Amino acid sequence: MSSQWDDFMPDEPVVLIDNVPKKIRIQGYSFGPMTFTDAVTKQEKTVQGLSLDVIEEDGRKVDKSLNIVSKRLIAKLRPYLENKTEIKDLFTITAQGSGLATDYSLQVSK
Repeated sequence: MSSQWDDFMPDEPVVLIDNVPKKIRIQGYSFGPMTFTDAVTKQEKTVQGLSLDVIEEDGRKVDKSLNIVSKRLIAKLRPYLENKTEIKDLFTITAQGSGLATDYSLQVSK
């Protein structure tokens, strides 16, 4: 019965927290403009980003997105996403640091 209630939960985005591994499985992705407030200048900024369609987060079935503007993280994900018709991998992403100095570790498993 609880699965029917889950249909009414808001679709919150996946959030990466400093030094906390986040395990996700995705069903697809898209590129597009993303707007956010720059932490340094406090000005609104629009850049091209990658949006992942997340179907599993930390072992739970979800319907969320993970929006990425970090070129470092996009470059690490590229070999696992580019030219794939089906994505079955489990991605573990860990953010380390903050702002422009944030680095990301990526582990991929089946």
